[in-house]
Amino acid sequence: MERERYASDRPHSFLLSLPSLSGSLLHYSSFSMFSSIISPLCCFLTSPFLLVLLFGVFSLLFFAYRNSSVDVNRSRSFFGRFKVGGHRGVIGAQPENSIAAFQKALDSGADTIELDVMLTSDKKAVIMHDDTTDRTTNGKRVVENTSYEDIRRLRLIHNTQETSEKVPTLDEALSFVKKNKLNVVIDVKDHSEEMVNEISRLIIRYSLHDRAIVSSFNPLVPFLIKKADDRILTGITFRRWAWSTLTEDDSVKRHPFYINWLYGVMDTINYYGIISMITPSFLGTEMILANHLDISPKLVSRAFHHGFQVVSWTSNSVAEAKFYRSIKVPLLTDLPEVMNAVKGDE
Repeated sequence: MERERYASDRPHSFLLSLPSLSGSLLHYSSFSMFSSIISPLCCFLTSPFLLVLLFGVFSLLFFAYRNSSVDVNRSRSFFGRFKVGGHRGVIGAQPENSIAAFQKALDSGADTIELDVMLTSDKKAVIMHDDTTDRTTNGKRVVENTSYEDIRRLRLIHNTQETSEKVPTLDEALSFVKKNKLNVVIDVKDHSEEMVNEISRLIIRYSLHDRAIVSSFNPLVPFLIKKADDRILTGITFRRWAWSTLTEDDSVKRHPFYINWLYGVMDTINYYGIISMITPSFLGTEMILANHLDISPKLVSRAFHHGFQVVSWTSNSVAEAKFYRSIKVPLLTDLPEVMNAVKGDE
C-alpha cells in the first residue's frame, strides 16, 4: 500500500519539480549568456587600450577647448605691483565693500583691493558679497530680485550701526581703482552672460587690462571671461573643502551626510585638478587665489614653474603675512595693521 502510494506520487512530484528545474536551466542559460557579454566587457574596461583611448580623448578635448593664457608681460606687470590687498577693502574699520573701506585700505598701504560683485534684477553690477543684503545693510533684500534703485536706497552698516555709505556699483569701484592707480581683484559667483559682458565692458572702459583680475570658485567664470576678452587676467579661487564645508577649519558641513559625501568627492577632484595645474592650464588663468591654510612652498613652486601666481586669502597675522612675502606670495588681508606691516618691509 505504501509502495503504491509512493509510486502514484512520483509522477506528481516530478511534475511539481519541473518549474524549478526549468527555472534552473533558464537561469543557467541566462547566466551563461550574461557571462558571455560581461566577461569581454570587463576585460575591455580593465585593458590598457581603454586607458590609452580615454587619455587620448581627454587630451583632444583639453587642447581643443582650453583657453590660451594672457600676455606674460601683462601678468608680470600686475603681480609686480601686487604685494598686499585689502579684502573687501577692510573689514572692521569701515563697512565692507564700500568706497570708504577701499579708501581705508589705500591709506593703510594696500596696493590692491578685492571686491565682490552681484547683479541686480535689472542687471546692474553692484558691490556685494552675499546673495542678500541682510548682513551688510539696513534692509532685507535678495540682490538678484531687487532693482538697482531699491538697492541704492539702502545704507551699509558697520558694527550694527547704520552709516551714510551706499552700496557701490562696479562702475564706481573701478573708477576709484583707476583714479588711485590700484590693482583690483574682482570676485564673481555669477557666470551669466550679462555678468561677463558687464565686467568686460567696464574693464575696457577704464583701460584696466593690466590692473584688474577676475577670480571665482566657479571655473566657468574665468573660462567665459577669457572667451569674452582674452586680454583680461583671470584666477581660480580655491579652498580644499570649499564645496562640502562652510568654514576654514572644515567643521561645518554644507549639506546632509548623504549629499555631502558627493560634494566631498567633487572637492577632491577639484583639489587634484588645482595642484596638478591641469585646471588652471585649461582655464587659462594667471592666478591661483588659495586659502591661506592651503598654501605650501611646494604649491607655490609648482605653480611658478607652470607660469601661475599663487595669492593668499585671507592672511590676518603679521607673522603669516611676512612669511608669505618671503616666498613671494601676494596676500589679501582684512586688517590695516597687516597692510602697514607688509608695506613697511618693502
